[in-house]
Amino acid sequence: MKLQKDRPKIVELAGVKDELWTAISDGGELQWIDDLDLLEHISHSYYFLRAIRLYERTYSDPLFNLTMYSDTVEAQATSAGKFAVEAVTTLRPLALEAIKKALEAIEKQMKILEETIS
Repeated sequence: MKLQKDRPKIVELAGVKDELWTAISDGGELQWIDDLDLLEHISHSYYFLRAIRLYERTYSDPLFNLTMYSDTVEAQATSAGKFAVEAVTTLRPLALEAIKKALEAIEKQMKILEETIS
């Protein structure tokens, strides 16, 4: 049997990725989007993704599994982990709907741009 030090370490990161949005918004590239409705749809999607990301950080807390799976009354009463799971479960469908609307708005804008170029 190989020892752990002989194997590559695998680290899984919980959460969604929003680095591209952060880079684009911080870099000023959003100035090129002149359709406020489109910008609202995109930013609304990232609003939900950031909220989910905030709660999903709780999953990496060492006490997460302890509070989630403990049978003690004290752990159940103070379970930040349980709240985080409920929040993420509630937010995911809202985020998916916002992303769907953003993609539809992007496709609509792309068609308008294609017609303008043609």
